[in-house]
Amino acid sequence: MKAFKQLYTFLIFFAVVGVSCTEKMDISLDSTYTHLVVDAEITTDTMAHCVHLANSADYFYNKELSPVTGADVKVADGTDTIDFTEKSETPGYYYSPSDFYGIAGKTYTLLINNVDINADGETEKYCATSYLPPVATPDSINVLKAKVSYFDYEIMFYGQDPADTHDYYMFKLRRNNVMLTDTLTEAIYSDDEMYNGLYLSNISVYSLYKSKQDENIEAGDTLTLEFSGITKGYFKFLDELRAETQGSSPMGGQSANLSTNFNDASMVSGFFTAYSIKRVSHIVRASELINN
Repeated sequence: MKAFKQLYTFLIFFAVVGVSCTEKMDISLDSTYTHLVVDAEITTDTMAHCVHLANSADYFYNKELSPVTGADVKVADGTDTIDFTEKSETPGYYYSPSDFYGIAGKTYTLLINNVDINADGETEKYCATSYLPPVATPDSINVLKAKVSYFDYEIMFYGQDPADTHDYYMFKLRRNNVMLTDTLTEAIYSDDEMYNGLYLSNISVYSLYKSKQDENIEAGDTLTLEFSGITKGYFKFLDELRAETQGSSPMGGQSANLSTNFNDASMVSGFFTAYSIKRVSHIVRASELINN
């Protein structure tokens, strides 16, 4: 009986807390100082790579961030230095030549000069460095009808994980050459702590939902998995980004600034990353879309 009373008191406490959590609260946050927001990556693809620079804004600012224009942006690998050019039609976006590509095993440094983020009349310099790790070539992928109710199909992966390194991976998926993971929070990432050195056979790396129009796959569709080798630092950044955007449990800690690899974390938000990409494609068969 005593235990029942304790349980009853416990339930009443959480019922009161649950009701009080629905009360409307007006929150007023003071403005803070402006800092530089950077979105920049180098990959092994041959293309015009992009560095996006913008000014930060207050928490409840619901417009596109204002661009940082007129910056001097370069990427160096210790031997060569590549100039990134801002286009007049896309202020704040700086592009490499279209024939540029990153090379696995090299270390790249992003250099940002001629910016005055704190508006004190003096230009500042910011830099960040990223190693570009190699990644093994995947063998194949296929589609499996899900055996659970909360998603419909799984993308199954086959490939060898190297035994002599601790590796970090990112997975993105295209359907008929249209990217399904078009935001970082949709990308899948993993390390090889649980399967270092093993051959990965029939491992689920992505889930598809028929309720989403772009994921309602059909026989004849071409699915392409982008398999990327990323750094430990970028893996940590992606993990923090997901927790920040998707939230944590009510009992979790308070929000915190995301990791950055820039030289002045007090003035820069964002991450400069370099990573390798390998791709493997699969044409969906009708037999894969029925129960098996």
